[in-house]
Amino acid sequence: MGVNVKAWFRSNFDADRAQALPALLDERCPGDLVWIWDEADPRRTGGWGYEVYPSIESIAEGVCMLNGPGLILHLYPRVFSLWSLARWRGFITIPQLRSRLREVTWRIAEALGADDVIWLPDWALDEIHPEEHDMESLRDYLTTSWGVSQPSLDPIEAEVLSLAERESPQVWFEETRGDKREAREAL
Repeated sequence: MGVNVKAWFRSNFDADRAQALPALLDERCPGDLVWIWDEADPRRTGGWGYEVYPSIESIAEGVCMLNGPGLILHLYPRVFSLWSLARWRGFITIPQLRSRLREVTWRIAEALGADDVIWLPDWALDEIHPEEHDMESLRDYLTTSWGVSQPSLDPIEAEVLSLAERESPQVWFEETRGDKREAREAL
C-alpha cells in the first residue's frame, strides 16, 4: 500500500451549507478538469457525491466524505482534507504531477473559499484528531512535531528528493494565495 497525498485547507461550511457542495464542485470543479490521470479513463467524467452525508454529527466526528474524480474530500468542523490517488513520492519527485495536483487542489480550495493549503503524506496526522483542529493549530502541530515547512514546492530541495527515493519523507509544504500571501510576505 502506497502513501498518498493529502492537502488541508480551511473550511467555513456547516452541515447545512455542506449539502450544496456536490453541486458547487460539479459546477466549478467538474471531473474532466480535476482528473489528473489518463484522459481515456471513464472515471474522468464522474461527478461529486457524498459517501457519508453531512450532518452536525458526521462533520464533528470527522466521518463526512465527499467523493470526486480521483479525490476524496473529508469535511471537519474547521478544515477540509483532500485525499488524492497521487502518491506522496510521485508528488515530491515528478514536477508535472505535482504541478497538475496543485492546480486541481487550488481550483477546489478556491471554490470552497480557502486561501492556504498544507501538503502532507496521508499518514502524517494519524495520531491527532483533525476534527479538533483549524489551520493554525495544524501548522503549530507540524512545526512542533516535524519542524518548519519546506521552503518551496518549486523546486523541491535535493535532500527531500533524495529521501523520497528511499522512503516517505516526513516533510510538509505550505502555499498561500491572495491577500494572505501578500500580508505574510510583508512581514
